[in-house]
Amino acid sequence: MTAESFGSLKHWSVALNVIIVVLLVKFRTSGALSNTAILIGLMAGYALAYMLGMVSFGGVAKASMITSLQVMPYGFEFNLGAVILISIVSAAETVDDASATTKAGAGRTATDKKFPAQPMRMVWEQRLPGFLVTCQTPLLARILKLLA
Repeated sequence: MTAESFGSLKHWSVALNVIIVVLLVKFRTSGALSNTAILIGLMAGYALAYMLGMVSFGGVAKASMITSLQVMPYGFEFNLGAVILISIVSAAETVDDASATTKAGAGRTATDKKFPAQPMRMVWEQRLPGFLVTCQTPLLARILKLLA
C-alpha cells in the first residue's frame, strides 16, 4: 500500500463500512452486543480490508517467536505543549464530572457556593502520582452519566 492510494475509493469503502457497521450494531442491538459495537465494526472493516488485499501478514511471517527487550526503541521526547493541552482538557472534564455527579446524584446543579474547591481539588488530585489513588469522582461521574 503506497501513500498515493490514501483517499482512494477502496479506503473510503472500508472506512464507511466500519462506520455503518458500528452504527447498525449500536442502535439495532442491545446489551453486551451493543456495547461492543466499535469492536465489531473494526473487525468488519479489517475483514473487508483483507478481502480487498489491503492487509499483508509479511511482517508477521518474518518476526521471530522470542526477542530480547528493547528499552525505548523509538527514543523519548517530552512535549510541553501536549502536557498543557491535556491538562486543560482534563480540567474541563473534571468540572463536567463534578456537574454530572451533583446533577445525577443530588438532583441539583453544582454551584461555586456549595462546591467551591471541588473542581480545583480534583484537578490537583489527578495530577498527583497514581499511588494516591484519589480520583474516583471522574469514574463515578461516568457511571452516573451512563445511568442518567
